[in-house]
Amino acid sequence: MKKAIASLVAVGLLGGSQAWGIPVNVTRLAGYATGDGGEFNISPVFSGGNYAPVALVNGGFETFCIQATGPGSTIDVPGHYNATLAPTPVSLGTAWLYNQFATGHLTGYDYADTGLPGSTVVNTLLGARTTTGRAASAYGLQNAIWLMEGFSGPSVDVTAATPWVNFAESSTGHTLAELEGQNNGEYQVARVVLTDDNGEPVQNMIGLVPDGGSSILLLGMGLSGVAFVSRKLRA
Repeated sequence: MKKAIASLVAVGLLGGSQAWGIPVNVTRLAGYATGDGGEFNISPVFSGGNYAPVALVNGGFETFCIQATGPGSTIDVPGHYNATLAPTPVSLGTAWLYNQFATGHLTGYDYADTGLPGSTVVNTLLGARTTTGRAASAYGLQNAIWLMEGFSGPSVDVTAATPWVNFAESSTGHTLAELEGQNNGEYQVARVVLTDDNGEPVQNMIGLVPDGGSSILLLGMGLSGVAFVSRKLRA
């Protein structure tokens, strides 16, 4: 029971205002990404999800950004930020693909190849990028996530995204339009909001949580509990 209460309080802390954000380091590793997207690494691992070893690197978890353009879509890496789990859902397709990736079950994703150099992919905005197998997988998956989050235009490489979109459609039985709908806690994936020291948003990413939407729904309760305990301690 004490462990459950502690977990609830921790989730509450993560899900409150930016003042409760957890300090994290955000990096990108050679061979894991290419261009402006691909895998990012957030450390420490704070969200409590059941990550596979292939998604845990250098003391952190591998993730993807979910904003291709617009306010709060840029981030400097390596960088030090505050991370907060947010109740705002991501798309169903993003949640399914990331769950498969983070649990090590994403068929066709080249988890093993992180050597350099490798093949070249071309983005209409970014130009030619030399990649490896994992970096190429990350590049395609990143663009699929952007597409499913509703982004389009030259910042999104639809050609690279298409195989992952097709795979998500065939595996889940959902159309692209359905996959672009909200996940509402399905697949144990939550939005991770990153802010700078001034509380300004720099990027939204994603992470696994232990029980899908339940943790997110309990965020407010967790914070209320923290406030109640604090008042009791001061009494």
